[in-house]
Amino acid sequence: CILQKIEGLKEAGLDSIRIDCRGRECSLTDIISHLRAGTLDPKKHWPKRTLAPFFKSNNTTKQFSRMRPPMRSFREANCVAEVVSCEKGTSVSLYALQDIEPRASFKLKLTSHKDVELRGVQAQGIDGREITQGIQAGKVFSIPWIRGCTPGSLLLNG
Repeated sequence: CILQKIEGLKEAGLDSIRIDCRGRECSLTDIISHLRAGTLDPKKHWPKRTLAPFFKSNNTTKQFSRMRPPMRSFREANCVAEVVSCEKGTSVSLYALQDIEPRASFKLKLTSHKDVELRGVQAQGIDGREITQGIQAGKVFSIPWIRGCTPGSLLLNG
């Protein structure tokens, strides 16, 4: 019976309730007197089973981690760049989140959760020139097209 949880209701900010006594053997004044005395018996006053699941196991806040996109956790780890656009058959454009050495080995984490190993990347700047030095954080660069790559995919340190 939810009335057994009246203190929890008060703590939640509830200042009034509606008690439906239709089909019950006792009156509202009887329920209130038992409630004040702390002798409310749910089986006696409510013969039909009642539930208060939100007092037992409200795991709503525990679900927040499951609601976050899984790719976000990879971005927070060792991500060096994020795919911002893909031109099928031509190129993939990335936004550098950290300074990148193009000759290093990387892993491209696709949004389908597949991994593509990359041993050095043939990076080009937005002007089309090949980048042989490091790529600075905050810069956009492109690499050759990779099948299955979509915006939101992440370039991780290998």
